[in-house]
Amino acid sequence: CMWVDAQHRELWMQGGASPSGRTSDIWMYSLVDFTWTLMGGSNETNLRGIYGTKGVASTEYLPGSRVDHTCWFDPQTSRAYIYGGYDSCNDIWMFDRADRTWTWIYGENCSALSSNIVPTVYGPIGVPMSGIGPGAAASVVPMFSAQKRTAFLYGGDGAANRTEFQRLANLWAFNVDTLQWTFLGGSNDTTAETPTYGEKGVANVTNSPGGRYDSGGWVDDIAGAIYLWGSYGQVRSNDMWRLGDDNNIWT
Repeated sequence: CMWVDAQHRELWMQGGASPSGRTSDIWMYSLVDFTWTLMGGSNETNLRGIYGTKGVASTEYLPGSRVDHTCWFDPQTSRAYIYGGYDSCNDIWMFDRADRTWTWIYGENCSALSSNIVPTVYGPIGVPMSGIGPGAAASVVPMFSAQKRTAFLYGGDGAANRTEFQRLANLWAFNVDTLQWTFLGGSNDTTAETPTYGEKGVANVTNSPGGRYDSGGWVDDIAGAIYLWGSYGQVRSNDMWRLGDDNNIWT
């Protein structure tokens, strides 16, 4: 996965696939002098994570090799977060640019599981709470709001409430300060949902982007809205969707 640190003019990349396997290294590309720097990880492939103690930072801890994981960057703290991915489960890790440490902050110790398929635990819509959260997933759409201190995650290829991956159609919010999830709606059905479009430009409670993954997404903090574009899900599409704070309804 990849993120941009605009303040320091840096592009960061972590993990992914290589000809020899899945990787765990982290690289930084300077947009000042146009050079790459290896910032951590291992040159070995297909490594299991070194989790240590949840909530404790260390240069010895490592998320492990993974691909198609989700990441976002918090410009206020210069910290990056990664979630899930293939060869992982539902874990969230935090990388601190200042001291180059990893911290396991949420989810299961995937290295200790016999199966990485961790199901989703749903809660009441709109209520932040402990003990709930999305299960194992890859190719989830991340949208981070620095103003709200929240990462919004939509869809993905993951485990809803059964023991296999499917195209997901639900929206979650993860607060990076409280480390709590909020279920914001969508389908928790075991069958991937097809989009319900309605009328273009008109919000409707029956509208839904449907099950999708590998979409583009971003947050408009000024307007209080999140946007989704395109999909590789039930169908490949170039559609764009908006969800606003004003009504919490898709358009």
